[in-house]
Amino acid sequence: MCAAPRSGIPDRSEMDEVRLVEFFDELIERGAGPAEILEAAAGFAGCTIGLRTTDGVFDHVCEADERGGRHRLSRELSTGDEVWLARPGGTTPLDELLLRRLSVACAVALRHLRSCLPKVADPALVELVVGDTAGEPERARALALLGYSAVTPLRVVAIVGEADDVRQVIRDLGDVHATTLGSVHVVVTAQEIPEDLAVPVGTRISIGPRLPGMRAPRSWRAARTCLRFAVPSTHRSPPYSKEEAAVVDATSVGCFALLAEHLTADAIAETTEVEVLDRLAAEPGGPEMLRTLEAVAATESLRRAAASLHMHHNSVGARVARAEQLLGFEITQPYGRVRMMFALILRRLRDSDHP
Repeated sequence: MCAAPRSGIPDRSEMDEVRLVEFFDELIERGAGPAEILEAAAGFAGCTIGLRTTDGVFDHVCEADERGGRHRLSRELSTGDEVWLARPGGTTPLDELLLRRLSVACAVALRHLRSCLPKVADPALVELVVGDTAGEPERARALALLGYSAVTPLRVVAIVGEADDVRQVIRDLGDVHATTLGSVHVVVTAQEIPEDLAVPVGTRISIGPRLPGMRAPRSWRAARTCLRFAVPSTHRSPPYSKEEAAVVDATSVGCFALLAEHLTADAIAETTEVEVLDRLAAEPGGPEMLRTLEAVAATESLRRAAASLHMHHNSVGARVARAEQLLGFEITQPYGRVRMMFALILRRLRDSDHP
């Protein structure tokens, strides 16, 4: 609660439509903030004045005296925010006009507040939004300063790559807020992620699930985990196949995320299939061999795998035969395909940098 200053405030009997409009116009012209507007309006009108925003940026009440009021009028702004006034003895004929002018002044002040404050400390605010250490009030305020509410659907995106490349991706994503945590660039956005997002060569991206703002830490954890399944892009222009995994969405990883969360690199390295894959990768044409095996594991036939790789199916068959010789099982059979894909995923996790 705050008591409005009485100096220079006209008597209520002097308040007419012209004086009321001039009063609020002066507040707008000098760039008064929400708190100043409420205090001045409470003194000018001789009643209790309040403002409550949907995103938690501002929730304030000013009383002209200690009596408060039971008779209440309210007005909703176009943004969903609300201004209101209350008098103990009932409203006056000018209160509707007062409320309209108050709503205009508050809308201007809030627009200025929301557009200016986030630019001061966006990175710190993003950390508060996605981090587990902040309490709910701190996270709610950080969300509000970024222009979101506690229930705004948000995605958290994790990006690893050269700084200039990452900046280009962030520009392509549009209206976002970003910071850097270690080697990972963290992006918070309410926008849809473009399906044709370009991923610079050597860059990898993971996308957390869309969740209400207050649950952004969960989206960040999912993005951080899924980043271990992502593979550095080999070409800048989309599209990117699932096998390329330059962009990995948490919704497509599903239960495989448990592998990243619970398996250690040492445990994975002891797996026979992973050891064989390492041996194949070390041979001439090793990277092409691994891409071939992933394509075979992800498709129903050698011909389809060959088509996806733009290779002749006989060439694919020769690579598969070499791999089967070392692995000791047929990877073109249903069980063998699953086992092969599982081994490839384990190797990817072992080699990934855990954020």
